[in-house]
Amino acid sequence: MHDNARSGWTRDQVEPPLVQRWAFKVKYAPKQAWTGPRDEPVEGNWEKDRVTFDAVNHVAAVGDAVYLSSSGDSEVYCLDAATGNVRWRFLAGGPVRLAPTVSEGRVYFGSDDGRVYCVSAADGAQIWSIPGAPRDARLIGNGKMISRWPVRTGVLVDGDVAYFGAGVFPHENIYLSAAHTEDGSLIWRNDTVGQARAGQSGLSPQGYMLASESRLFVPSARALPAAFDRATGRYLYQSSDSWRSSGLVGGTYALLAGDHLLVGANLATGYAQDTGRGGFAWFPCRKLGRGQQAATCPGAQALRPLPQAFRPQSGAQEGESQAGRSAGRGNPRQARKGHRRGPSSG
Repeated sequence: MHDNARSGWTRDQVEPPLVQRWAFKVKYAPKQAWTGPRDEPVEGNWEKDRVTFDAVNHVAAVGDAVYLSSSGDSEVYCLDAATGNVRWRFLAGGPVRLAPTVSEGRVYFGSDDGRVYCVSAADGAQIWSIPGAPRDARLIGNGKMISRWPVRTGVLVDGDVAYFGAGVFPHENIYLSAAHTEDGSLIWRNDTVGQARAGQSGLSPQGYMLASESRLFVPSARALPAAFDRATGRYLYQSSDSWRSSGLVGGTYALLAGDHLLVGANLATGYAQDTGRGGFAWFPCRKLGRGQQAATCPGAQALRPLPQAFRPQSGAQEGESQAGRSAGRGNPRQARKGHRRGPSSG
């Protein structure tokens, strides 16, 4: 998604017509970590799948190479961008569910085996590997032997620091870490956030992490992302919305736009980055991308720019913009009215 805000856009241009040059198929199809929700309403809400971060194999294209992760065979591939030929492949100890991060000639990725890897972008040789948790424990997950604390956040790299999370069940502990990209030595590790509220915190690190200049945002499965101080790992907040009053918000997909954090896999919601409070916009969508303005793709065939009314306005109170009030989109009940499971609504 191009940058640590997951904006999904670049100034690079592609000239049509587009013609397929090659295709590469991994022998084993991707296998998601979680099944989807029940195909029936629950307390009047028809839940859509908000944990879709590993529905497909993800790629990162850098220069003349394409780096592909695979949850089917637990490998990371480097392909020649011109021919699709395999340059090298690296076998991890478990599924690799998110795209590798490529930075300064190195490739970083996390695996369900509970480890974070750094390998050479040129030949795939391992430079270092570190565990995401302080000890190793294994169990059967999706028919494979995996770590009790799998790494399902990918690895976010900014400068000489790599950030990642390990674990999915708060009552079994969650670990968020920052490490030096040079040798994998730890800068900090937060191992207490999962213990909040007697092990019933809402944090389950899954999906691509985001970073602003001072904060780290960690998507949390079906819940809303949590925010942490990048320098120290200190927990700042995790917003929450009531199932009954606010509908089905949250999910493993998010991006940063201006001063806002946009989250959602079926209903996109806007929250203020500094406080985690919402109200600037609610709208149905599949995915979001941010260029000069945010954009929403609410249907299978439509790509629409987000109206001016939904962009953050100066002078808004507590993260609630004039847009949310004047357009009536600050009301979550209005936003989800008529929202039902179907191909046209993502």
